[in-house]
Amino acid sequence: MLKTLLTSIFAVMSFSTFAITLVEVSPVHFGSVSGQLGLSCSMSQFGVISGDCDATDSEISIGQIVVTNLPRNGLIEVILTGSSNTSLSYAPVAELIGAKSGTTFLYDNQPVYVRAKGNGADFTINVFGNITVQSNLNLRQPYTVDYTLQVNQQ
Repeated sequence: MLKTLLTSIFAVMSFSTFAITLVEVSPVHFGSVSGQLGLSCSMSQFGVISGDCDATDSEISIGQIVVTNLPRNGLIEVILTGSSNTSLSYAPVAELIGAKSGTTFLYDNQPVYVRAKGNGADFTINVFGNITVQSNLNLRQPYTVDYTLQVNQQ
């Protein structure tokens, strides 16, 4: 069975007059997958892999981003966007923890509005989702696909 290393790389854009800061604590890593066109795998919010990835790969990890310098009680727009290249397609999903209303899920290209707590406490965003092989991949070569997390103060 052909096994290929798959990772996704974190890309960030932040637009704010309040200098909201995003810090990547850990990147998303899907481990290894059979490199055949059309195969896919999913990662749950707990880092559990299903589908065509090797669920025993020690490199598997959810992505984690900490969002700091949030305005107290500020309304915050969060947009998570996946991407595709010739090798892979990534549809990210994320869990935003720390908003005034509690935990909120983020889905690919769907803006979400949350309110920061009165003390301006940080948000933690855990990133996971689904990855699909777009073309036959070469043995043991690493492949990456990006996602963007955009956080805007409203």
